[in-house]
Amino acid sequence: MLNGTWPFRLSRAPAYAPDGADDPAYDDSSWDEVQVPSHWVLDPDRRYGPPVYTNVNMPIPFDLPVRADANPTGDFRLTVDAPSTQDRARCCCGSTGSSRSPWCR
Repeated sequence: MLNGTWPFRLSRAPAYAPDGADDPAYDDSSWDEVQVPSHWVLDPDRRYGPPVYTNVNMPIPFDLPVRADANPTGDFRLTVDAPSTQDRARCCCGSTGSSRSPWCR
């Protein structure tokens, strides 16, 4: 199972997400830890702000096709050891509620 504590980093927008975080050698030791499955706005300590619901106000400026400067972006990391006899793996990410870019190496 993939449930557990994962390293997590929140950036104010995709442009500020850490470069190289998809590299297995990337140092994420300064990142926070969050429970998975979860969502960062539902963190019990509210470290990442309150939930924002789009039925009230859009959480980011709505000016298509211009990308917003402030669009919170979360990066999660997990290392999994696969059996050496396995020649390929499948990586699935579901229920993220927004865009996702998984890297499987």
